[in-house]
Amino acid sequence: YLNREYAGNTWFDGLEISRIRPDDPEKNANTVVYLDLKDVGDGTYEDFLRKIELSIAMMYDCFSYLVDSDVCGPMKKRFMDIYDQSEDADYSQALQILIFLLGKHHGSKVIVLIDEYDNAMNNARDDVNRKRILLRSLLGGALKGNEFLKFAVVTGVMKVGRESIFSGLNNLYTNSVFSTEFDEAFGFTGEEVRKLCEYYGHPDRFDEARMWYDGYRFGDAD
Repeated sequence: YLNREYAGNTWFDGLEISRIRPDDPEKNANTVVYLDLKDVGDGTYEDFLRKIELSIAMMYDCFSYLVDSDVCGPMKKRFMDIYDQSEDADYSQALQILIFLLGKHHGSKVIVLIDEYDNAMNNARDDVNRKRILLRSLLGGALKGNEFLKFAVVTGVMKVGRESIFSGLNNLYTNSVFSTEFDEAFGFTGEEVRKLCEYYGHPDRFDEARMWYDGYRFGDAD
């Protein structure tokens, strides 16, 4: 919805967001960086580092056009080292560098989406402190006091800050399973499941669906 890369799409036509925001200036008007940490997993620090390197290299590949941008300048070698997974690459500031270059190139602030940020810490069995230090450098440095950051959305099971990865982060808003602001936005409510069953021609199977999948509660919504 936010990404300029998908400008002109009709995916949201007829949906609630288009009704509420018919002329939303944010729609497909932003540079969006997405970092997925779900596959970092457990293992040794070397395994962890190798998977982090791959995730970042894949993230950089989405913006390979920066290599030919005038804004790259003296940062070009650092960008290429990370992009090529060179032995000289420094990943601790990889996200911060990318946000900086994208902000300069497009002349606008960047939106960052980080998925399952806590996966590494949840599964860490050894070298926990070294892993935490790297994640703190990678994520904290990019999100704290960054003039080219518009906002960031960080998802994970553990509450942000619990692992001290985002130590000192400003303007932090945490939404948990106890929060009510977006409680109906996670999963499907009972009424939505009933409509789904009707849509697919099985209104009689609502109780069966509830028997198998009911039991989640976010805020005040089941």
